[in-house]
Amino acid sequence: MSCYKFEFYYLINIMKKNLKAAIFWLIGSLLIFLGAVFAGKIEMKIGVDYISLLIAILVSLFLIMLGGLFWICVAGSRKSILR
Repeated sequence: MSCYKFEFYYLINIMKKNLKAAIFWLIGSLLIFLGAVFAGKIEMKIGVDYISLLIAILVSLFLIMLGGLFWICVAGSRKSILR
């Protein structure tokens, strides 16, 4: 009986890790999407100075890099779970 109890808690622990990985993966995807949308809307038009253009580029780059960091964290945790 105790063996089944141990397996149940082990499966619950794996499911929690999988849920956390899925949430991090979705957050990373959303951040990369928002960064790509911001980068796609950047244009030099009348009334836009170089400082605001540079800030928009840096914000979109930051969002894309932060989303990539979330994905790297998920890949690292998946590697440790599979071992």
